[in-house]
Amino acid sequence: MTRPRPPAISPEGNLVDISPADLEGDISDEAWSYDAKENRFRLNLAFVGTDLGIKVMNHGKTLDQKIEALTPGLDRIEAIFRACDVIQPHYVRPWMAIVREAAVWWLRETDWSDADYIETPEDDGRSMADEVRKEGVTLETALIRLKERIVQIYRDMRWDDGTLVEDRAERAQKAFTAGSERLAYFAGRMTPHA
Repeated sequence: MTRPRPPAISPEGNLVDISPADLEGDISDEAWSYDAKENRFRLNLAFVGTDLGIKVMNHGKTLDQKIEALTPGLDRIEAIFRACDVIQPHYVRPWMAIVREAAVWWLRETDWSDADYIETPEDDGRSMADEVRKEGVTLETALIRLKERIVQIYRDMRWDDGTLVEDRAERAQKAFTAGSERLAYFAGRMTPHA
């Protein structure tokens, strides 16, 4: 008797135990997460979905049109998963659900088609979180770097007339909360808000 293979989805939820050499197809380099302790790569399904969302972003389209435009990319990723001998077929559907959820979440987060865009502290926090994510650091390090950047921006925030913004600490907290939620989501530690 052989022991059953452990589930491919890691405890983090978005990371799956598959190596870049196992997949024949175009998967963004940013979707691969390297675990130095175990000396291996894992595929971050949320990053795969985000990459699909970024590819269909076109501010001339409505949100529904952007979501519809995800279909060819989702079909391509599913075909890559199904063609892989290492991926057990029953994993494809739940993995694709995570990819699609992340892609739609990204499109909703970045959709400004319904109103004029006004940057909020939450927008600042999410933008800074995306910049920190690109640095390829752990969640803990990313949170430290995010906090440092927010403190730097909001510490001396002033109005156009030169006076200090009175609620800058509250704005900084909102930015940090939104940014840390985004970092945690991409690290697989939480699900996006509805």
